[in-house]
Amino acid sequence: CCSIVSMHAQQPVKRVLIEEFTGAWCPWCIDGPVRLDAIHEKVGDLMIPVAIHDNDSMTTPEYNQSWKPMAPFFPAGMVNRMFYSDESSKKVGIDRGNWEKRTLEELAKPAVCDVTISKPKFSAATRELTVTVDAKFVSDVAGDVRLNAYIDEDKVSGKGTGWDQANAYNKLAGNESHPWYGKGSPVIGFEHMHVFRRAMGGAWGKEGSVPANVKAGQTATYTFTTTVPANWNPENFVIVGLVQVYTSDVNKCEILNAVSQQASPAPTVVA
Repeated sequence: CCSIVSMHAQQPVKRVLIEEFTGAWCPWCIDGPVRLDAIHEKVGDLMIPVAIHDNDSMTTPEYNQSWKPMAPFFPAGMVNRMFYSDESSKKVGIDRGNWEKRTLEELAKPAVCDVTISKPKFSAATRELTVTVDAKFVSDVAGDVRLNAYIDEDKVSGKGTGWDQANAYNKLAGNESHPWYGKGSPVIGFEHMHVFRRAMGGAWGKEGSVPANVKAGQTATYTFTTTVPANWNPENFVIVGLVQVYTSDVNKCEILNAVSQQASPAPTVVA
């Protein structure tokens, strides 16, 4: 259900979504969360991290069917899915050494819209999760723009090779100060954070959730509903609402803005 209404435009808060390509099998990927934590220390919740897994127990249809061409190597990260022609990868996924610089560049740009999400509602009986995303535009935007809502989960772990995290830093000389130095490889029982579970609007967003050629002062709204598998823990969910561009060129599917509902408090449980 989507709609548009007119409203007075206010200066929106710009946030940056970093979608990290990672895998439990990847020994260098254990450094990804370390880099993301360092960025969070500088900019706080203006940076929203999402961990998209490849070829392990946390991989998803969205990645396997749609996003894999965006990952040049592991770990790589998409910063608002912007394509930087001067990056060596020549894809939207870029080296972790450049995540912070690109995040600061993106934060310096004005946002064309604000995005908010309502408090999610979760039914323990049916395991149905519902969330509403609103995008309030302060600039005219042409083209195919869509709303989406990601389900991320923190503190995800399990037993075996699909879960235990390989660790290149375990005995890497010169990296004694790294938080994972000397912690073993693989790290048994590793707690994976920001694990991407599902895009409630599909990999490329909900078609028709934002009208074509949306005008400044308009708000687009869409309510997403999905059924949560029994092995996902809603108490550790982070819901990410986002406004994204869709084109057939994966290097031009930018994220215009995003917001996250932190895992605490947990989604409202309804009968």
